[in-house]
Amino acid sequence: MVLTSLVAMVEDRMDSAEDAEELGTGRMMVEYVAETVDSVYSGGNGHSAVITLPPSINGDPYTITLISGAVFMDVHGLRGQAVMFPGAISGNEFKMYSSRSYNISNIQKSENYSEIVVKEIK
Repeated sequence: MVLTSLVAMVEDRMDSAEDAEELGTGRMMVEYVAETVDSVYSGGNGHSAVITLPPSINGDPYTITLISGAVFMDVHGLRGQAVMFPGAISGNEFKMYSSRSYNISNIQKSENYSEIVVKEIK
């Protein structure tokens, strides 16, 4: 009986460690995307950057969602977030998927207004 409870406790700890590793890796990815968007925004009109997302986070597929002021990542039922400069995202929201490349551009729409435009590179 004691052995059974010990095995259950060890399995639970291992699952927690795997979740922590997944979140750590996901956190680095979401921070990378937020920093890239911030760099493009602060670069001014016409500044752009291309990023390619890795195929998975610890073997699991993921999605990244950009909205004004934040980047969210969903992986294996977990969600991570990074804050970025609150610039406007074209269309108010943009979803990014693993194994794809994206061009992130700062496009001036008027004298006092620019927005971030994200396009998948095919």
